[in-house]
Amino acid sequence: MVENPFQILLAKLTKIESLLATMNTRVEKQGISFEPKSEYLTVKQLSDLIHLKESTIYSLVHQHRIPVSRQQGRRLIFSREEISKWVESGRQKTMDEIKQSVSKNLK
Repeated sequence: MVENPFQILLAKLTKIESLLATMNTRVEKQGISFEPKSEYLTVKQLSDLIHLKESTIYSLVHQHRIPVSRQQGRRLIFSREEISKWVESGRQKTMDEIKQSVSKNLK
């Protein structure tokens, strides 16, 4: 007896839907989002991104040590691009980079 190809297809699609639902549940539990990333971050989002307490971020803003914009005079927002540059600016050079820099300066 030959199986109906549409029944086979339906069974496979049902299995795929079930697997996708399981994956969605697991992803949601881990807090992963597939939403497009905004160009700007809130204090909470920045805190999660760079693993600093929100109070530390407010302190850095108060000390003018972190790039920030104020929306409507009060709400703080952070440009992803500026934060990336800010993080990179605090990067320590490797020993090889230091040696290369010294050798360039000695020439």
